[in-house]
Amino acid sequence: MRQRHDRYILEGTKPVPVAALRTWCRWLETADRRVARTTVAPDVEVITIFLGLDGQWGAGPPLVFETRVVQVDPTPRPGRRRFDDFRTRYSTWQEAEHGHVALCARVRQALAVTALPPARPARCAKSASMRQRSDCSPRPGAASGGAVRRALRAARRRDP
Repeated sequence: MRQRHDRYILEGTKPVPVAALRTWCRWLETADRRVARTTVAPDVEVITIFLGLDGQWGAGPPLVFETRVVQVDPTPRPGRRRFDDFRTRYSTWQEAEHGHVALCARVRQALAVTALPPARPARCAKSASMRQRSDCSPRPGAASGGAVRRALRAARRRDP
């Protein structure tokens, strides 16, 4: 049976298991763990890093690299779309680089989808004060925060 390691360091671009906690901690203090960082929009970044820990649940190769979408300024504003902590993990540096490029493309595609005009309240029988609070249903086809997540999922299914 193969021994499972939880902690890893990088030697060049290759993850190497480390048993000694002190060695691992010292390496993490000084290591440059960034694989790639791309600003996709003024407030959206895609970041890929070496985790140093195995993120694999169950059997399979260790997942020690992570690519995630980060919203730089998550302050809610009208017409702004939100990326809810979307991330993927990889076993090798090369997979992480390819995954970073692919996720950047998917986020750009999702941002293009959300460039639709913001939803406006539909006409309804409610009072004018309720319509001002956007209690009415949005018009069909308008972009929403869910549209971004759906576009990311659809792009992920198309790109293996």
